[in-house]
Amino acid sequence: ERDGKTIYFVDETLVNAWCHSKKIWQHKLAPFKQILPQKRLTSTIAGALGSDGSFVYTQSKSTNIDALGALLDKLLPHIGDPTKCVMVLDNHAAHRSHVVTQRLAVECIWVEYLPVCASFLNPIETLWALFKGHFLRTMIEKMKQQWTKELFDVEVQETLERLPAAHLLSIAQGFRKTYLRYYEKPINDPEAQDARPV
Repeated sequence: ERDGKTIYFVDETLVNAWCHSKKIWQHKLAPFKQILPQKRLTSTIAGALGSDGSFVYTQSKSTNIDALGALLDKLLPHIGDPTKCVMVLDNHAAHRSHVVTQRLAVECIWVEYLPVCASFLNPIETLWALFKGHFLRTMIEKMKQQWTKELFDVEVQETLERLPAAHLLSIAQGFRKTYLRYYEKPINDPEAQDARPV
């Protein structure tokens, strides 16, 4: 960011209609109404959260090379100058595939891969949690509705579009403190020796 570059945090998540809690506290006089399972209603969302608060996403059937390619197709026009951005990815197989790495190289996009088992360093994970909270409330409110795959996908899209822009910006800018805590621990700190990437 100091060089005027925008950081894009990329990740995928799965959302479904299986709104079921194995354990839940309830008063004995207030029975809990459980939502019927609808396992077939699923959608994979690939998203890119910019450090400027921008958010681009696509919906697909699964996390694969094609899903990431579709996200890049939508993200590149939004970026403008690819040389002025950095893309942060985790170590998913699709992210390190030859097809994806070659395309990123052709587009001149600088890529940084997160350390293994360090998803907490990706602020888009917080965005997914926010989205799923909103989506779960919607499913509970409309629990009597007869869902189809088309209606389900539309509801996913509308929930994503309703996410407050101020929240997206706050999440995107919150990564600075997390990175500082992770990367700037003293070398003699026992936690740092276990946490710092090699």
